[in-house]
Amino acid sequence: MSCDGNEASFRDLLDDAGIGMVAFDLDGRILRSNDAFRRIFGYPEEELLGLDPLLLVHPDDRARVAGIAAEFAAGARERSRLERRFVRKDGALRWGRATVTLAAGPGGRPGCVVALVEDVTDRHEADGALRHAEDVCASITGSCPDYIMILDLDGRIRFINRTVPDLTIDGVMGEKAEDYVPERFRPAVRACFEQVIRTRKEGSYEVEYLAADGEVHTFVTRVWPVQRDGEVIALTQCATDVTAQRLLEKQFLHAQKMESIGRLAGGVAHDLNNQLSIILGSAELAQRGSGASPAVEAELKRIESAAERAAALTQQLLAFGRKQVLHTRLLGLNSIVAGVHDMVDRILGEGIRLRLQLGRVGQVSVDPVQIEQVLLNLVINACDAMPRGGKLVITTEEVDLAAGHVTLRPGRYALLHVVDSGIGMTKEVLAHVFDPFFTTKEVGKGTGLGLAVAHGIVTQSGGHIEAESEPGAGATFRIYLPIAEGADEAERRPAPAAPRGTETILVVEDEPQVLDVTRRVLEEHGYRVVAASSGEEALAHLARVSEIRLLLTDVVMPGMDGQDLACRALREHPGLRIVFLSGYEIEIRPGVGPHLLLQKPVAASVLATRIREALDLAVPAGA
Repeated sequence: MSCDGNEASFRDLLDDAGIGMVAFDLDGRILRSNDAFRRIFGYPEEELLGLDPLLLVHPDDRARVAGIAAEFAAGARERSRLERRFVRKDGALRWGRATVTLAAGPGGRPGCVVALVEDVTDRHEADGALRHAEDVCASITGSCPDYIMILDLDGRIRFINRTVPDLTIDGVMGEKAEDYVPERFRPAVRACFEQVIRTRKEGSYEVEYLAADGEVHTFVTRVWPVQRDGEVIALTQCATDVTAQRLLEKQFLHAQKMESIGRLAGGVAHDLNNQLSIILGSAELAQRGSGASPAVEAELKRIESAAERAAALTQQLLAFGRKQVLHTRLLGLNSIVAGVHDMVDRILGEGIRLRLQLGRVGQVSVDPVQIEQVLLNLVINACDAMPRGGKLVITTEEVDLAAGHVTLRPGRYALLHVVDSGIGMTKEVLAHVFDPFFTTKEVGKGTGLGLAVAHGIVTQSGGHIEAESEPGAGATFRIYLPIAEGADEAERRPAPAAPRGTETILVVEDEPQVLDVTRRVLEEHGYRVVAASSGEEALAHLARVSEIRLLLTDVVMPGMDGQDLACRALREHPGLRIVFLSGYEIEIRPGVGPHLLLQKPVAASVLATRIREALDLAVPAGA
């Protein structure tokens, strides 16, 4: 069909077409167009006639389109398909796809160019949105620290967002995911895949890998089914490194276990201390009796010595349970280490070399005697671990702990390292190293309380102790103690001991035998004693006996406890002296007033001395 004729059939063909059609000559002038083309570009027919079609193309694309038009004019091209931006009459930008064909004129010579044009803006925008979504998805999965994979039903990798350094993404595509899992975990992986496909529900499995740094890393992998029309067509899985989380969980469980055992130890020690108070007090009173034979005196001494050893054991239990009474002071950790240096030298066996590395460390609020005990316990254990000699290094430094520690708050801590080059410990031994009565030593060579006591003392001091060891690689113990703010406080000196007196003392104790022994001890030292077995009975005595000068009361009692009793007594008798007796460390509530706290069991002479000290204190202001 000729391009330069006016045949009605050609015009009808153009107008009836549902697709945009335009014809232009080789000089670049539009000859004809149909209604669909005019709707696409927004021009009336008269404005399109003779118009250069390049003016309808976006300026940035005109050079490329002009080059193609030149090829048509030269006869070097007969057909072309292109997708380019165009500009409507109203200035709106659209996307068009054109199929351009060179039509023959008279005599078979090139006559004109015919183009079929579609508006593909909606599809192009959808494609762009899809590409953007793919880019966003790739960016998200690429920056995600987890390993995200899409697997076919055979478990082969069809997509993966990242790999370990020694593997490439292209290298793992098409491979089975389980091939990159240690052999012993592969049955669990296959079972998980089968379960997810069968049940169409989420599943998971856990795998441990030996990383390049030599550490074992734990990964939890969650697996989801990808479904279409109710059928599972693929699997998606996400592997997350939970190594740090597992470590925190272990630390937390260990802290809970130690807390539970500590409560049990504290409760047992409290009950034992009541009985030991009776034994020690009775033995001392019996020794004061007249007419005892040397043999009886010797037996009483043995009873007293055995009770004192038992009391020392309960003190260790209380230390482990963090319930002993601490006499804290502000001092430097380096001074404690230096202070025990001479003792440590005597403990060291032959061939053990000691080295101190003391850094700049702020003051800590601790009981120096107890921290010395911790250090000595660690040194003794280190020496036992180096029977053929070795090296022991004690180091101090100050560190800043960030958030995330399972037991310690963020802040500044004094850190004490005790490192030995001994035989080390297995994982099984390390897991129980702070448990009470756990020991690897021969019978008779250790009670298993040394490290348990160290744990209790450090924890009660607001710190944390941890151990690290491997067989044949020695052991490292780290002790964190919070840095205390403020200057050192002057130690309060007690008044000179005066074990005898004539004042009236109210003794309150719910254990009858302990009450009887305490009464007899005080009467032996000249005091008048009013005894009560409950708080209510004690208040009645206070209302009736005006000359009572001091209240000596147990803290833990059924009904009204010792602190409630002290508060009520002080409201009516503000000048009353208060001395508490307890089997373990307690926190005295605000408002109780001036007081002393004695830990059971208390030797008779010590009890009398501390009572005298309390009575000789100045009268409180406002009394």
